[in-house]
Amino acid sequence: MLKNRFKFIVSLLIAILLLSTFAFATDNQDEAAAQEVANSQLNNEIHEGDLYLYLKDGEVMDQLVNGNVFIVGNNVKVTGQIVGNLFICANSVDLEDAYVQASVFVCANKVNYKAVASDLYACTQELTIVENTGVYRNLYAAAGTLNLHGIIGRDAFVSTDNMDIKGEISGDLKYSSDNTINIPENSVGGSVVATHIEKSNTTNSISTYIISALSIVVLTFAIFLLSKLFAPNFVENAANTFTNKTWRSLGIGTLILILVPIITILLFFTVIGVTLGFVLLALYFLLIAISNPVFSIAISKVLFDKFFSDKKYMQYVVLACTSLVLWAITLIPYVSILAILAYILFGLGIIGSNIYIKKETKKEALTDE
Repeated sequence: MLKNRFKFIVSLLIAILLLSTFAFATDNQDEAAAQEVANSQLNNEIHEGDLYLYLKDGEVMDQLVNGNVFIVGNNVKVTGQIVGNLFICANSVDLEDAYVQASVFVCANKVNYKAVASDLYACTQELTIVENTGVYRNLYAAAGTLNLHGIIGRDAFVSTDNMDIKGEISGDLKYSSDNTINIPENSVGGSVVATHIEKSNTTNSISTYIISALSIVVLTFAIFLLSKLFAPNFVENAANTFTNKTWRSLGIGTLILILVPIITILLFFTVIGVTLGFVLLALYFLLIAISNPVFSIAISKVLFDKFFSDKKYMQYVVLACTSLVLWAITLIPYVSILAILAYILFGLGIIGSNIYIKKETKKEALTDE
């Protein structure tokens, strides 16, 4: 109960912080010309590449997008079709007859899901999956209340206080709750695994969450300010690396994560390399510790340049919100491990890429001289 209530508080806080038909004419006398005009209009309405939106109340994302879509707003409504992933952070979200080829990631107070997607990842106080809609694969949700009236193609991983199932889960249902939940007969095709959450002391738990959230924000700001002081180009390079060299940074991060422990172990087997091994190991854990803040800094810089570049003070607001959102994602059951691993890999990759860029810059300077 407490865990989900706090997620509601986190989701609402994030949403508040972040806020501050195609038609054609048919001419019976010239059908070929009319069809050509229609095709031209349709092509113009397809957005190629990733799309970043800040939606005001009343605005709707009804576009056809060949790429990923990132949306921030208060009350967000989506009716479009997306050949990619959909990311939403808002107060309330309404997906109405929407189609998402890949996955939907949503953090909001209330979510009404009348859509079709491959996977759904949701952190919300109330999630409703409407009848005759759902996901082809898996549902991952942390919700105070889950109304599952649609269809889950594979498995559902849920943390909730209350769950009303009138739909169907083709695979397994794994849920955690501090309440006893009635699972209708024949609603789950596979097995049902329930984990009972013991109620904890409210005051202590809330204070733990608050301290954790503040700690990650403070650490992120500390890394940000230190980089501004000692490496002025780091923030810009980090954003460029994440945007333009995403897979390269992920590969570099994976190599660092795997190779450094192996090299350290090999050094421990030598007499003269033991000290170096301990130094390398300490540096390794330090890089892992700051990888999450580095990843937050890179994403916040991208968002700042997209939406708030004319307001310098918003750089700090966006940085705080980004670090909180990434932290909140780690609270989602079954997703947290993957999220933390992604933060570490991208963070290490960004750091490694920037070291490489710095060396290349020095070589170019020496060559010019």
